[in-house]
Amino acid sequence: MVQTTTGINGGRDIAVDSQGNVWVADNWGSGEVKKYDSSGSYLNIALTGYTYVSALDVDSNDNIWVGQYINRVTKQYDSSGNYLQTLSAFGSGTNRLSDLHIDSNDNIYVTDSTAGIIYKYSSGSTPTLDFSFTAFSTSPNTFLSGVDTDSSGNIYVTNYYSSMVKKFDSSGNFVANIGSGLTNGYDVEVDENDIIWATDNADTSIDKYDTSGTSLGSF
Repeated sequence: MVQTTTGINGGRDIAVDSQGNVWVADNWGSGEVKKYDSSGSYLNIALTGYTYVSALDVDSNDNIWVGQYINRVTKQYDSSGNYLQTLSAFGSGTNRLSDLHIDSNDNIYVTDSTAGIIYKYSSGSTPTLDFSFTAFSTSPNTFLSGVDTDSSGNIYVTNYYSSMVKKFDSSGNFVANIGSGLTNGYDVEVDENDIIWATDNADTSIDKYDTSGTSLGSF
């Protein structure tokens, strides 16, 4: 869908494709996803009609995947904004989609924030559910807020009510707790060197770890 509005009114998430183009989840309430080039010029491509876009990522073919918080579906579009397909919703009306991540093999990870569950969908033209596992118990509190993977396929997850990042292997088996300095862990990213970066919503810090869990400082 073509749209002429160029500004961002409330950025929620961001992803960059292989050409350096930037996709931004905008307008938390009305739900728009806008595309810009690497210089910040609006490319006149916007995905609209959403309610509460919470997450997005780009696969190896530069397709954009958009996750919706309340109705819990993930939609795929090509690089021009043409609709391709939808992953079915998980859970019930009380569940919420908080984050999604696409790994180097185009496997898709979707988080259920209220149930503390990670869903993994296998790569392919029509992704199917590979497995799911509970990353955080719902007792006493859970808000599963971030997910990413390293180069070995290990999965890293943050919970808003937890002081640590949890690490799971590529099959969803628990490996280790990483760090303990977070108050409200909000998001986690793993860079190309397998360094883990975690944001803390309570004290606005960014914590840095290696894959063994050794702290590399914070700022």
